[in-house]
Order: sequence, then C-alpha cells, then structure tokens
Amino acid sequence: MFKAHEETANDNNLNAIGIPRSGLRTVVVVITSLLTMAGCTNTRALMPTPTLYTLGDTALFDKPPSAFQNSSVNLLYVTDRMAHKDQQGKLMYGARRSASLAFGYATVSLDQGSSWERLIQNSHQAKRSSSTSVQLLSLAEIARYPATPYPITAKDGVYVIDPTVISEANRVDAALNQEIGHRLALSPRKDVFLYIHGVDNTLEFALETWAGMWHFLGREGVPIVYSWPAGFGGSPLTAYNYDRESGEFTIFHLKQFLKSLSANKQIENIHIIAHSRGTDVITSAIRELFIEARAANVGLLQRYRVANLLLIAPDLDMEIVGQRLAAERLAQGIGKITIYVSPEDKALGLSSV
Repeated sequence: MFKAHEETANDNNLNAIGIPRSGLRTVVVVITSLLTMAGCTNTRALMPTPTLYTLGDTALFDKPPSAFQNSSVNLLYVTDRMAHKDQQGKLMYGARRSASLAFGYATVSLDQGSSWERLIQNSHQAKRSSSTSVQLLSLAEIARYPATPYPITAKDGVYVIDPTVISEANRVDAALNQEIGHRLALSPRKDVFLYIHGVDNTLEFALETWAGMWHFLGREGVPIVYSWPAGFGGSPLTAYNYDRESGEFTIFHLKQFLKSLSANKQIENIHIIAHSRGTDVITSAIRELFIEARAANVGLLQRYRVANLLLIAPDLDMEIVGQRLAAERLAQGIGKITIYVSPEDKALGLSSV
C-alpha cells in the first residue's frame, strides 16, 4: 500500500532513487533534496540543483509556457493565518489563527533582476558561481470565506445554515476556481501541485520553498501553497505544542478547500506534497473526507482525483497510521502514496518525546 524510502541528511545522490520518467519523476528528487537538507529551518537561497539537472537532463526547461519564462514565480496561497499589516502597510500573515479561510497570490523572485537565460543556466549548475536568492516580493489577498463555524438556526425542528453565509461561501468558491482556471489555461498540463508545510514555518518561507520547487518541476500546472498557522516561536516545546494544536485547528478549513478544489472539473489531477506536521494535517483531512464520501456512496478517486500523495519526513506515529489510515483504506482513494523519512529530522525527534 505504501512505498517508503529512507534518505539521510547528507545523501545527495538522489538520482539513485530511480524515479520513473513519467508522472512525478522530478518532484520527489526536488523535495527530498531540499527538505532532507533543510529540515524545518529557514533558507533564503534557491535550493541546490537536483542531480537530475546536473547530469544533462534539460527536458523540463525546454518549453515552459511563455508566461512562465521569467525570473519570478507567481503562485496561489490558501491560508487560515490571521492577516495584519506591517509598519509600511504591507500585507502579512503571522502565526495567529483566523476563523476564516483566505486565498490570494504571491510573487516570489528567483534571482531578482536576472534574465530567464541566466536563471536556467544557474538551474543546471551543481556549484553556482554566485548565490541565487529567493525572495517573497508581494502578497495580494483575493477573497475570504465567511468565518467558521457558520451560524445556524432551528427551523421546524431542523438546523439550517444561514443562507446568506452559504451564498457568500459559494461566491468565494467561484472566485477561487476562476483564478485556478485562468492559471490552468496557461499550462499544457492541467494538474494542481499542492504543498502543505510543517512546523515552525512561516507563510513567507513556505511560499519561497514551493516557488523554488515548482521552478525545478519545470513550471507545469498550477502551484498552490496551503499554509496553516505554524511558526508560533518561543521555546521548542511550547512552539511545537502550539503548532500541533494549529494543525488540528486547520483541518476543517483544509477540507473546505479540498472540496472546492476537487469540484473544479478543469483539473485533471491533484498532487499533494506534505512535509513534517503537514503530513498529519493532510492525512487527517483526507481521512475525514473519505469517510464522508463512502457514506454518500461516492467514488473516492473520481471525486477527489488525488493522483499522488507524498509524505516527506512525516510527523506521524506509525501505530496511529495503522489504526486510522490503513484501517480506513486511505490508499484506495489515492493513485499513489509515497513516504520519505529522514533520521535527522529534529521535529520528529521532538514529537516522539
């Protein structure tokens, strides 16, 4: 049911994994290269060039859509972090929790000011002559769902949700899928690549991480970051406990987003990549969605179209995996599940204390 690999923090020979040339042949190489190296720490440099590219494989950069041939990346974000403005009036999202889910787009610079040709040249070098920086330039929130839980009233002995709230939620759903539709139209590949980060991560770091990863995926499909309220700070134990509870808090909102995303018939496949505590967040959300779908006698693969689920350095107790995920037959609703673990992951060590 599960395909598991173990990678060490110093293992750079990732091409030895033997990723097939079809499907997500590069995504595992890219993600394990970055996350086994960085764990849950921050970086502001473009991730190391995957071995696949240093060996002369340039196919993924041959013909990206012209709209993507520049030194920046524009990607969508979905978050239930609380928004605020910094001293310059710039939109920011911190670690505080928001009762409403918002979505927008972010512009991330890869080697700001350089040409597309120079960026591609640097993207094939094992040792770059100069540092290639990654920097979040701007955020723009497009729309926000009504706050949860939605207000309900009793009518003739039946509890119903306020219809005006339902109407507003439907409006935001339509705006989200219209934005995704515009982006799908730019790409020959009609897939969504969804990234869910782990503990002690800011939205900024998650966006910069996924921008670099999507770049090395050949800029195909639509990249989306789902960012939950992690990165509380403070002592390691306090910070981890807050992030863990935030992971529980976000599950309803993540289900809300996944229902909207999978209802978009323009999307052919959804590929989900989760790291650290994000693996618990996504598997918990999918489990609840699948239970609901089975109760309605709905085909799981047809309804949610999750082609790949990658769990990187999963913050999961394997006995709980057996009881809650394997027993619930999670794999029956997903095309392929791949698990990568690293013995060097500090967050996993803390979670097992």
